[in-house]
Amino acid sequence: MPKKIAVLFLFALIATGLYFIKKELKTSSSSSQFVILNWHHHPEKIILGDDVEFTFRLKDKKNRPIENAKMQVEATMNHAGMIPITTEATPLPNGVYKFKIKLSMAGDWILFLTIKKADGNIIKKEVFFKTDSE
Repeated sequence: MPKKIAVLFLFALIATGLYFIKKELKTSSSSSQFVILNWHHHPEKIILGDDVEFTFRLKDKKNRPIENAKMQVEATMNHAGMIPITTEATPLPNGVYKFKIKLSMAGDWILFLTIKKADGNIIKKEVFFKTDSE
């Protein structure tokens, strides 16, 4: 009898492991998580304390615009202790999203983008850029 219990327990462990592996593979290979990100900012040379307008164009893997999404933005520096700047991008036609932020410090910055697509899928991206001290 103890052998049967051990075999059943082992089977349950293997089945549970396979379930989580399948779930992880499905999540990581999902085509809905793929996004082409093209971006730029204006002005090209960031002036500290002035508004900087960021423009993002989002496309899926078939190069179609991702429209009607909500893009939450968190801008922070790459070191601890900074209070992040948060905003939401304004959606425009053809998968274009814009937002403005004021950057007060020179150095390495990170934009954490949380994109909630119209179908409910959420995509998270990070964008790195640098400001000068001048």
